[in-house]
Amino acid sequence: MRALVTGANGFIGRFLVEALLRRGCAVRCFTLEGERADWPDDESVEVVTGDICREETLTAAVQGVDYVFHLAGVKTVWDEATYFRINVHGTKNLLHALLESGHRIRRFVFASSQAAAGPSPDGRPITEDEVCRPLTAYGRSKRAAEEYLLAHRHRVPITILRPVLVYGPRNLETELLLALIRRGWMFDIGRHHQSFNLIHVRDVVRAFILAAEHPRAAGEIYFITSRDRYTWRQIAEQSFRLQHKRGRIFSIPWTGVKLAAEAVKSYRKLRGQPFDVIDDKMNELRQAHWVCSGEKARRHLGFEPQISLAQGIEETMRWYERRRQDERPMIAGAGGRWRKFL
Repeated sequence: MRALVTGANGFIGRFLVEALLRRGCAVRCFTLEGERADWPDDESVEVVTGDICREETLTAAVQGVDYVFHLAGVKTVWDEATYFRINVHGTKNLLHALLESGHRIRRFVFASSQAAAGPSPDGRPITEDEVCRPLTAYGRSKRAAEEYLLAHRHRVPITILRPVLVYGPRNLETELLLALIRRGWMFDIGRHHQSFNLIHVRDVVRAFILAAEHPRAAGEIYFITSRDRYTWRQIAEQSFRLQHKRGRIFSIPWTGVKLAAEAVKSYRKLRGQPFDVIDDKMNELRQAHWVCSGEKARRHLGFEPQISLAQGIEETMRWYERRRQDERPMIAGAGGRWRKFL
């Protein structure tokens, strides 16, 4: 069996490639030109470089594969046009290249997001059957990509997965958060204790493989989530307990958050830079509940998360400590200089 994985160098993509290799699958890793590709020197791994926004680079990538796992996309950019150019038109290019090739595959699995559906208005876990109400440019782009794929599900066996907030080792987006937790700090916004679902990256990868192999999954959408809901305060307290330390949770007034957002908007506006997605992020933070139901994935696929929050946080913190000791990660500071994490 041969699988194509776009976004193979991403957070979820790397875990997915490793899991497919363990199952004896040959994997074609599609990565951007210039990205580091440090996959094992194994004849089961083929690295193809290209850009999903350039359809001509996708022609060779789709040839001869049995499965397509489409994870490539952007999550954090400053303007809506970029979200749609990459997340929507990139997805269209990939599907068009596949259709043009005339090659039939067993499954096309698309990595969407809970953001495509939007939050729960009343705290009740939303289901896949409900009307989508994405709040952000990212969510709107993912929903537009879903709609395009669903319109072609009679031609290609497509399955769409909507993971909730994914955490685990190697997630570079959470390094600053982990650095704060390690020092015994955490921030909360006033009395606004937003509830949300979490899921470990290795559980997400299991869901991707189940969705690719299960005959019932063709043409379906699934939320990939744990049963439990959490707040950032609960996450922090669990993390402090695992480190055997007493931490401090600082409450930031909502007015302070709004003032900071306005300051960033003003700065970017003066520099002629896009700033609309700041309002998106504020709208996202303002929602009380980001919770959904994983019942459909349990019924159809037999999917049940296996990694508890305590296990997942402990593993993630161990990874962060090793990375900190081995690589001393840096982040950009003022004036283009580099400074260390806390």
